[in-house]
Amino acid sequence: MGIKSIENTMLVKEKEQKIVEKIYEITGIRKEIIPKTHHDSIKHFRDYRIKKILLISSSYNYFQLEEEGRLSILFSKWASFEHKEKPPDIVHVETAKEGIDRLKKEDFDI
Repeated sequence: MGIKSIENTMLVKEKEQKIVEKIYEITGIRKEIIPKTHHDSIKHFRDYRIKKILLISSSYNYFQLEEEGRLSILFSKWASFEHKEKPPDIVHVETAKEGIDRLKKEDFDI
């Protein structure tokens, strides 16, 4: 969960607490807020967009993924689920060191 998401969650909880206090002030009744439903959780995950992927593999394995169409199939399913036309960008590196170097310079979602 990103910092913005955590801040938003904290703001929502503060607002909810203020509402509970105001209801108590007006009615004298203190009620707890009903927790979010499973549906709300799914919506939260849909709000998160994967834009950039760091893939660490050999050039051969990466070539196989592309040539056999596995990435195309995966991203076409992803696009239909997300109702998006543009799949995430894939940055390919061959070694863990290269991956760490890229992570220091750039942000990746996966």
